[in-house]
Amino acid sequence: MAFSRVRHNDRGALRVYDGSDDLAINLAEYIAELSEASVRDHGVFSVALSGGSLISLMRKLCEAPYNMTVDWARWHIFWADERVVSKSHSDSNYKLAKDVLLSKVPVVPSHIHSINDTVSAEEAANDYEFVIRQLVRTRTICVSDIHDCPKFDLILLGMGSDGHVASLFPGHESLGESNEWVTFLTDAPKPPHERITFTLPHAMARNWNTPPGPYCTTREKSQETTFFYDRAVHWFDDMMSPNFTLVATGVWTSVLPPSISSGRYREHCQ
Repeated sequence: MAFSRVRHNDRGALRVYDGSDDLAINLAEYIAELSEASVRDHGVFSVALSGGSLISLMRKLCEAPYNMTVDWARWHIFWADERVVSKSHSDSNYKLAKDVLLSKVPVVPSHIHSINDTVSAEEAANDYEFVIRQLVRTRTICVSDIHDCPKFDLILLGMGSDGHVASLFPGHESLGESNEWVTFLTDAPKPPHERITFTLPHAMARNWNTPPGPYCTTREKSQETTFFYDRAVHWFDDMMSPNFTLVATGVWTSVLPPSISSGRYREHCQ
């Protein structure tokens, strides 16, 4: 797959694709390969999703060969953040993933771990953390080697125009939460205001990060593309760790390392 630009440092690479189709193809290939490796290593593939345009970038997984070759029965699906709305609500990250992906591939229904949408945000966060802790005990989800956090095989996140990932917003007090794995918000800066989210150390344990729809521009929109490319370079230069890759197009994605939880992202947000 061709890149329009590639930038390297001693900790990783920034790859810039020509468009969203190239990125979607690359993402599907990456996820399929990681799924195969995870199943071979420990019998399951645990992946946490977010919302926004990220899900549409996973569309190639519904097509050949991945819809037939991926071992979907070994997948366990989680959400790195969710809006506290009903599962049928248009703002639901679960609904988005179901409509675009999960209804089109044979994932085991009991392996789809959505939030409890009948309780308050605080209760939903507590319930979700309990579910994750139970699955860590059974080793459906692995445990990080360096800190007491679950280690999903993959966490896919979006990045908002304000720099938020999952439902962790710059300047919000939830960024300081480090004891819990899942926290809640009732005053998110953008609606819906009630949400649950992985905490910062948890969310950055392992992920593939992609910005949202309005910023998934083509290279022809040079001003926007340059802006987000420059922002990607900032993340790349300041926060990369070995074996992680930032990927960009006018649609760009960035993969952020575990060290971000104690790095300049926290400083920037505060």
